[in-house]
Amino acid sequence: MGKSKSRKIRLAARATELAQLSRVFQEIRDGRGGQGGRGRLVTLTGSLGIGKTALAQAFLEQVKAGDPRAVVLKALCLKGLTPWRPYGPFRDLFAALQALGGEGGLGAIARKEAPGWLPGAPQSAGRNALFDQYVALCRAVSRQRPLVLFIDDVQWSDRSSLDLLGRLGSALSSLPVLVLATYDDAASDEAVSISPVLHRVGPNSVRLAVRALEKDAVQQLAENLLGGPCVSELGDWLARAAAGNALHAEQQLRSLVEQGIVRKRFRRYTVRESELPHQSEDIEDVVRDRLDLLDAKLRWTLEAASHSGSVIDSAIIAGQLGAKDDEVLTLLRTAEGTHSLIDGVGDQRWANGRWSTRFQFECPLVRRLLWERVAGKRRVHVASRAAELLEQLSGDGSAGVADEITALYAIAQMSENVHDWSLRAADLAERLYAVYELEEFLRLAARTSSEELVRLRIEARLARVYGATGREPEAEALAESVYTRGGELGDGSLVVNSGATLGWLLFERGVPPAKLSELAGKLVDTARRDDNPEELVMALDLSCVVAERLGRAEEALLMAEEAIYVAERSGNPETVAQAAYRLARVHVSWGSPEEGRELAQRALDVFLQVDELGGVAVCHDLLGLANFRAGDWDGALHHWEQALESMEVAGDPDQQIAMQVNIAELLTLRGEFDRAAQLFTSGLELTEELDDQPLARRCRTGIARLDFERGEYASVLERTEEIRKELPESGAWKDDFQTTAVRALAYLELGDELQAWQEAVRLEQLYQGKEGWFERRGEGDAVRIRVIDLDSDDWLAGAVAQQGIGETADKDPYGEGFLQYHRACVLARAQPAQAREAVERAVELFAKLGANPMLKRAQQFRDGLPPAEALADEAEQAEVDEDRIDDWFDSLEG
Repeated sequence: MGKSKSRKIRLAARATELAQLSRVFQEIRDGRGGQGGRGRLVTLTGSLGIGKTALAQAFLEQVKAGDPRAVVLKALCLKGLTPWRPYGPFRDLFAALQALGGEGGLGAIARKEAPGWLPGAPQSAGRNALFDQYVALCRAVSRQRPLVLFIDDVQWSDRSSLDLLGRLGSALSSLPVLVLATYDDAASDEAVSISPVLHRVGPNSVRLAVRALEKDAVQQLAENLLGGPCVSELGDWLARAAAGNALHAEQQLRSLVEQGIVRKRFRRYTVRESELPHQSEDIEDVVRDRLDLLDAKLRWTLEAASHSGSVIDSAIIAGQLGAKDDEVLTLLRTAEGTHSLIDGVGDQRWANGRWSTRFQFECPLVRRLLWERVAGKRRVHVASRAAELLEQLSGDGSAGVADEITALYAIAQMSENVHDWSLRAADLAERLYAVYELEEFLRLAARTSSEELVRLRIEARLARVYGATGREPEAEALAESVYTRGGELGDGSLVVNSGATLGWLLFERGVPPAKLSELAGKLVDTARRDDNPEELVMALDLSCVVAERLGRAEEALLMAEEAIYVAERSGNPETVAQAAYRLARVHVSWGSPEEGRELAQRALDVFLQVDELGGVAVCHDLLGLANFRAGDWDGALHHWEQALESMEVAGDPDQQIAMQVNIAELLTLRGEFDRAAQLFTSGLELTEELDDQPLARRCRTGIARLDFERGEYASVLERTEEIRKELPESGAWKDDFQTTAVRALAYLELGDELQAWQEAVRLEQLYQGKEGWFERRGEGDAVRIRVIDLDSDDWLAGAVAQQGIGETADKDPYGEGFLQYHRACVLARAQPAQAREAVERAVELFAKLGANPMLKRAQQFRDGLPPAEALADEAEQAEVDEDRIDDWFDSLEG
């Protein structure tokens, strides 16, 4: 049985499955030329050895035979190794495409469409951007030639690859690519589950269960393997021994041939029944027997190969064994051709110019059993030598295989090497946004660190990873531990880095800002003492946000101004951009939108230059807010849509939801209710998936405001009552303020003056201690002047209205218009002339902004007033008495 009896003739009784695969592939090809071409993810399932890989290989050979131009790329997942490699199978597929070189310019397409996947490439603008590049690459190739991606044994894949497989699968609706995968349903607990991927791919997924072989099929398989007919006694015995498992049948038959039990006589293979084993052996025992019969040098070579990495490389094996290249290659060719234990996959040219030949094991079981034969000092030797040789042969490109080198050193249990290389592997995983593998590499580096400070710095980094992957309790506990120990050791850098992480995590958990003030101040003092500009900017940023949340506008401004001064000293453009953004936010939030816009644009220019999508997104967000405050709603919508696009690419769901809400709130004010409702509902569904209560409250508050604009006041009260029940004890005063304001306005519209008064008292309490015009929303001032009017004190109501208008003029056109409208409502009874003047101003502002719901109300109110001529002689309003205003505020405090 030489290599001529290869896989393409080892298939038996799979005509139905091959026909199904061919039909799917033809359907994809038929739609390839048009815009509606649709791909499929086909998963071949079944237990080990049932014949999944053989079926897939036969189909792929059929594809190539039918169309030599078809691009067929293959990758194999290996138990115990691939889980270490971020996007391992997809990186292998990419490398296989590049290896095709000049075939139709495929290498150029790969470099153009997916630069982030090139070895040593700089970090892309987010995980979604990296995934989009891979999809774009597949699309570009499929436009020119049929494309099939094959991933074998996907149950041993790394977790990041499953995310990319899901993304690629969901794009198949318009991507004419066949993705073929094999999956072992009965794999161990170490295996990953493919079910979430199939659920995400949905109708683009086809699951094909590979059946056990019938007796006749086993007979056919035996004849295919032997290359000629065999006696029925052999077929019957083999069928009983294999129990329908193709691999068992193949390995059993090869064992019988190698032992001389099965012989060829007169063009027919025969066997003496007395020589057949009396009882069927387990498949593992069969393979072990075959390995025991191998020549010692060949067996040692294959044992080294099982510890050589993701592929069997002749140069690495030669280095492991201290043998000559040609001697090793001869042995590997024997394992391939005579014994069919490995299969050639091509040649490799290393960075130093050395050539080698590469193979892979035909069966994962053979690799595992060879692996188990190596132990103790020999395992340390072959694994460590493989790692050293991989590093040497890769040269400057060793960073691109740091994950594989780490895995080999870990097998050899060489702690110092594991520590060094796991940190490099962590950098590789971080560049690829492979958070699962990044976490594992950092944990490994921390465990193998011999210095406490080094370990603590790694744990500080790990805490940030925990936070980014939604494991806030673990992140908080680890950050607090590192912060405490860093303080005990007097390491200021460690204190600031872990303390800043801890501070943001506590913010997310809803800890009151007042309780974070001391932590933020300590971080600023520590960073100032150590004179580290970048860390000081980090500490000042946290301190600035704390001050903002506490309503301390002046303090927030001072912190932000110091941060940009310090950042400019650092000379780091990105640090300067971050500080400029924070200062811009303070200006926009607390009364200087024009100055804020200039700073935000400055930060945006830097982030665009360095392709930092996160920074681009937040700057567009802020520019949208600044334009909204300045009354340029078209500009606000443009920037917020740009921000949403950047956030979707960067892959930050929390920010995406917040941006959707911004857009929905603006659309609500414009009267585009249906679109606003869709965005609110979509955002709310996403927040429930993420279990993000603050964002969920913001979505619900937005829906309540939408109901108010629609005139559905009972629904407003019902929704806001539910929101109020969910408010935390502290840290959510803005949510409470907005909810209370819209409830009071709804009660006024419903004519329930007592309830409106009670909500106004609560609203006034929320005002106490809050600085800045931004927090004094037009809705709140409108509530106050309308409630004052309930006591028929139209003079005081007018005075409060004038005060609010003065604070919003030139800073918040919508707020001014809202106040002018409600001021007109108060003045209409006693001073209709001034009421007309106020409502005319409201109509002017609402018309300019495009605030259609309020514009309609203001116009209706204006049309109900007496004609302007009849109001010409009306007396002017009395001067404002500041003492009376103060007395009124004091009464509310009681």
